[in-house]
Amino acid sequence: MLIRLVARLGVEDYRLAGLILSTVWGIALTIAFYRLASNWVDHRAALWTVALFLASPGTVVMALPYTEALFLVMAVVAIDAMVRGQWWIAAVATLGACSVRSTGFAVVVAGLVA
Repeated sequence: MLIRLVARLGVEDYRLAGLILSTVWGIALTIAFYRLASNWVDHRAALWTVALFLASPGTVVMALPYTEALFLVMAVVAIDAMVRGQWWIAAVATLGACSVRSTGFAVVVAGLVA
């Protein structure tokens, strides 16, 4: 659905639209992951955490037009909001994670535990 929207906004190729969206979600994931890591460690350690995450072999999937990047953005934002006590943001991000993938239910369980 988002790929169609981007394709209608000027990018005529659906594959290119998917790559653009995956890149945007990957950048958002990097920022959200840094913010989550900075809850527990200092600036330098949070940067190293993000760098190690980005260097892991599984992150190649973030560059492909799949839903992994969007799901992880929603899940990380939800968990970060739970840690900070921002429950409305956590609820909306959890709803987003559940709407992207069925494994978003694990974020619901994390919210119930928190």
